[in-house]
Amino acid sequence: MKITDAIRYSFYKREFYNDAVRVSVRSCIAFIVLIAFLLSILIGIGVYKYSNKAVNDLTVMYENKQIPNITIKDGKLSTQPEEKFVMDFHGFKFIIDTKSQTVLEEQPANTILLTDTNIYQKISSAETRQYELKNIVKNFTLNEETVKKYKSTVMFWFVLLTWLFSFLYTIVSKTFQGFFFGVFTYIISFFLNKNLSYPQSVKITVFCLWPATFFSTLINSFRQLHGFWFLYLFIVLGYIIFAVHSQNYLSAPKTNRDR
Repeated sequence: MKITDAIRYSFYKREFYNDAVRVSVRSCIAFIVLIAFLLSILIGIGVYKYSNKAVNDLTVMYENKQIPNITIKDGKLSTQPEEKFVMDFHGFKFIIDTKSQTVLEEQPANTILLTDTNIYQKISSAETRQYELKNIVKNFTLNEETVKKYKSTVMFWFVLLTWLFSFLYTIVSKTFQGFFFGVFTYIISFFLNKNLSYPQSVKITVFCLWPATFFSTLINSFRQLHGFWFLYLFIVLGYIIFAVHSQNYLSAPKTNRDR
């Protein structure tokens, strides 16, 4: 069985799951790496499009003199001109108020307030986070010149690091989920009289994670769901039942690769 075939067969083919219990551990690892690569590419493309638009919007705002020049020296922020600045930017409300006259409690959620020494992030009416500016950055300059000069460099490293993080995170998370949901697969196989071993259960579980990830992400992209993980869990369990039910034997002989 080719690992690339598993990308499509894992969605619908009973024969695939019947054979999946006999694949090598190396094949399971290769499949996890493959889906991590595919997902991280999609995430990287999305991050690039979003961040590119944000940087372009920022450049236009500086060209139109809509935002001030920002300077941080020794952990203290100042603006030129020195006045309060408010901006709605890609779903967030940004406020720069070096005189600390803004009442954050009166602001909506997703508000970020910068004073001369602190950053405040209002996540909701019940949760606000505070960060000392000097612990994040001590010296920094943001103006039209620096945006144009470093736009390409910042974009490259930001997208690259995001892609790398999502790639490694997916490998770790899907491996953990394979072992975790493998317990459910093992229990379900017992109730369905398929009697899979735990290593066999983990193997077919790994392949169930891909269609569950695809469908839950697709649905969530059209409509943001608060219960995303419940949807994901529901689809995973559905595919586990489908995969276990696809086994056409009661007890497969164990091989060295199953142990």
